[in-house]
Amino acid sequence: MHNLVKTILIVTASPDVFTTIRQAFIAKDPDLIVIHADTLSSATNIIENTSVSAVIGDYSLPDGIIVDLVSVLKQLPLIVLFDEGDEEKFLPVLLAGAFSIMVRDRNNVYPESLHFFVKRSIERTAHQAELARYRAQLETIIDERTTVLVEMYEKLQENEANFRNIFQCAGDC
Repeated sequence: MHNLVKTILIVTASPDVFTTIRQAFIAKDPDLIVIHADTLSSATNIIENTSVSAVIGDYSLPDGIIVDLVSVLKQLPLIVLFDEGDEEKFLPVLLAGAFSIMVRDRNNVYPESLHFFVKRSIERTAHQAELARYRAQLETIIDERTTVLVEMYEKLQENEANFRNIFQCAGDC
């Protein structure tokens, strides 16, 4: 996962916000591919047709709110951007499925922190997927071993019954 080129989708109606974030991200990681969508519908199209590693989006967009994308994202991390003063929307957004939130400060320092959040979100998502694979493998092993143990127990019971019959016949003879 770490050696693959990552594509970050930024969903914002503001070209200035996109440019600010893109420049900060490329400065930190020149191999990143940073793409832009200005509406939910264009973001949905990109997510469905492009290998995206994470999505960053403004809370409010021309055709809805960013958490409307949650059903399309599946396991992709979503980081929602808010303006200062929108704190009452934080909890509903997190409960709706956003991975993280970030407040855009007036001094535009947030892109530096945002890069860190996105990087950690991608890593965490990769770890969760790996854990899910391990869990599935362990469940398969447990099922296989349980089947073997049940078969062994059934044979043991059958052998025990055979021995009892032999000893009963020997005692009767």
